[in-house]
Amino acid sequence: MWFALRHVRSGRTRFTLFAALVALVSGLIMLLTGLGLGLGDASISGMNQVDADAVVEQNGVRLSIGRSLVDLSTVEKAAAVKGVKSAEPLGLYTVSVRGTNTGKGPADDIALIGAREGSWVLPDGAQSMNANTAVADTALEDLGYKVGDTISVEPSKRKLTIGAFVDAGTYSHLPMVFVPVKTWQQVRFGPVDGVGQIPPGAYKQVSAVALQLTDTKAPAIETALANDNLTVATGKAATAATPGYKEETGTISLMVFFLYLIGALLVATFFWNATVQRTGEFAVMRAIGAGRSRMVREHLVEVSLIALTGLVAAVILSTGISALLPQGVPFLLPFATVISTAIGLFIISLIAGAISLRKVIKVDPLLALGRNV
Repeated sequence: MWFALRHVRSGRTRFTLFAALVALVSGLIMLLTGLGLGLGDASISGMNQVDADAVVEQNGVRLSIGRSLVDLSTVEKAAAVKGVKSAEPLGLYTVSVRGTNTGKGPADDIALIGAREGSWVLPDGAQSMNANTAVADTALEDLGYKVGDTISVEPSKRKLTIGAFVDAGTYSHLPMVFVPVKTWQQVRFGPVDGVGQIPPGAYKQVSAVALQLTDTKAPAIETALANDNLTVATGKAATAATPGYKEETGTISLMVFFLYLIGALLVATFFWNATVQRTGEFAVMRAIGAGRSRMVREHLVEVSLIALTGLVAAVILSTGISALLPQGVPFLLPFATVISTAIGLFIISLIAGAISLRKVIKVDPLLALGRNV
């Protein structure tokens, strides 16, 4: 260890610059990880809170709840199937709203969710929901809306009063707003500008049926609904089918993967060159009796020192930047994720640094006496 510390001190400028490079690459990986988690959470946090074990949807819509329509009678059919604990109707429709405090300014997009009053699909604190009163996610409050505001839902011009703001989550980056199923049906199938009649069949339609199961492998559900042009998906599969979710998280994951590769190559290349330059020093150590195990230990200590210095700086950098980001930025980086990422990067650094161990172990002690390689 003494030899490694001495070598780092003697080349402090070079090692400081390399540690800074490790810090920047590692910090970028952590920030991209936080961006990926934030984008994913903004897409599916609302559906995660619904917490359904399974979802019954229209067949042929690729599990996209927003494109699905099922008959309301499916709720009773599904509830009667063995293994189903509870079945609840669920409506989902993306619309635009304007509030009394925003006047004729730009409309704001929301995900309007229809659910039965008292249903388990509702978020905590949604007790104030009724026919003309909606419960909205706090993200809508951040846009300037207040409790008691009347909002006009486009294009039906349906008026709703905001009864409360709760942590309802978001769907495809849109704040979720909960209303009773009948109100949702009036908005979903209502005439444009409120002129005309709502079709009688509108009150028999919802987007999907959310299920809680006593047996998560209940195959009887598919059998019971086989003739109704319906498909049954797990709650996780239905959530993952949220528009844009896989594309966003997949893109970020690919970028993070390549950054891991770049980081590993940087560490491997740096220590390979450093080892080649120090071949004479290692030869002297072998000539005076230093064992291979000690030389390996000194090399790994040196790799660890540089990696740890860079990673500590990366942790400070990423947590500092995340604390300064505006509230509306989709960014989520728990400290546990920062630490686990740092540990993973440290292990990768050790593996990359170990690539040059072969030259350390195979060094010829006669080089110390001036023999040419």
